Amino acid sequence: MMLAIRDDPEIFSRRPQDQMTALVFRPLGELVRYSKKQKLWWRRYKAILGGQSPSTDAQQYIAFNSMHEDWQHRNVVIVDGLDEITGREAQERIVGIMEWATMQRPLPLRFVVSSSKSEHDHVVRKAMANLSQETCRLVTFGGSPIDNDILVFLNDEFARIQKEFSNRGGGSIPAEGWPGVGIVRKLVTKARGLFVYASTLVKLMSTSSRDPILVLQQILDASPQVDNTARYEQSYIDLDALYSIILHPPDTDPDLIRRLLRAIMFSKDPFRSISELEEHLSFHSGSVEAVLRDLHSIISLPPEGQTIRFHHRTIRDYLLCKERSRDMYLDS
Repeated sequence: MMLAIRDDPEIFSRRPQDQMTALVFRPLGELVRYSKKQKLWWRRYKAILGGQSPSTDAQQYIAFNSMHEDWQHRNVVIVDGLDEITGREAQERIVGIMEWATMQRPLPLRFVVSSSKSEHDHVVRKAMANLSQETCRLVTFGGSPIDNDILVFLNDEFARIQKEFSNRGGGSIPAEGWPGVGIVRKLVTKARGLFVYASTLVKLMSTSSRDPILVLQQILDASPQVDNTARYEQSYIDLDALYSIILHPPDTDPDLIRRLLRAIMFSKDPFRSISELEEHLSFHSGSVEAVLRDLHSIISLPPEGQTIRFHHRTIRDYLLCKERSRDMYLDS
């Protein structure tokens, strides 16, 4: 798969069928060929046991088998988090590719699709209605397992934030028990089974220039803007409220933020440094860094050699949906 991406860096802009062929079928085809080769080795091994072949072949077979013994069993494709794809049409496109894959190719592919059990569970099930149970199974998870994961994650991260904040002289956080069981559980409810909510929240509260107590209070006080006519899943309303807080930092021009977001999202060539981004926007040196520092919870500033990018796909979906991002909407 990595070779396919290296050979065609634009693979993710190709048709879904072409992506499936390059990233799934061709690599699996290689494994099948190796599996056939293993069958030949198995015949030779049986001949060895019968004393019909040199003993050195036995060592070669054992070495080969230890490397490739499970290859022929790798025919299961796991599609994780189908419910996290925004919109029924997008979900149906993914399911359509799975249906195409099972009909067009001789490889014995099996799909396992995971989805959170929620009030929108019927949307996922309807999208998968045409798939055979012999080739595709839907596994749904109730709220409890992921909620427990989010709860443990938040408790650990709040303890870390409390310690780091106290070490840098911010002594307003209580030594133990902050922010309290009730507040943590409220945040778990706000996450609505989306781990990205918890991870983004923690990144925002870890910003060195902000007081985590004030940030947390702002998040708790935020009222999601519910639009019953919107074309997106209502399960994202609290994540949207969190993104709105992040994208409206104090004393920052919203137009400047929109320009930065647009450049990062739509530039043909990804930016490998802040200076490249400043040059692209014709900004003075140092004018972008402070803004990006406020946006670090959604934008990654990686080490040298990598590119400036969004932490998670959901921020792109948010910015491209006018009902969700409102004044931060980016028209593609």
